[in-house]
Amino acid sequence: MSGNWRNNIVAVTGTIGSGKSTVTRLFQNAFLTDGYLLYVYEIPLLFEVGMNKAGFQSIVVVTVDEEVAVQRVVQYRGLTEEDVRLRIATQLPRREKEAGADYVLDNSGSEDDLRSAVRALFTNLTSSE
Repeated sequence: MSGNWRNNIVAVTGTIGSGKSTVTRLFQNAFLTDGYLLYVYEIPLLFEVGMNKAGFQSIVVVTVDEEVAVQRVVQYRGLTEEDVRLRIATQLPRREKEAGADYVLDNSGSEDDLRSAVRALFTNLTSSE
């Protein structure tokens, strides 16, 4: 990665139920713990509104199997399955978001799996300085 990592601006996006808020929190915790200043923006509709051209150093797409997303949103947000599927249908398909990403994190597993993936990405990004 070019430039000084300490000045990086990272955008995190994904579909409803993908866990992008969790990834944003994990990134912020990892970087603050390790003494890095990192601006992490969670932008749910990044590609849909054209913000992917806004000059971010990195775009991270959090992806998840649609059935897992539906189950999580129904369980944790209290929406109906129909409402969740309607929201997913109005968003850019996840494969298109993945194609526009610099990094893709799969959140189909546990939070521990996701934490490990964020840590691995952190190590990858910071070791390239």
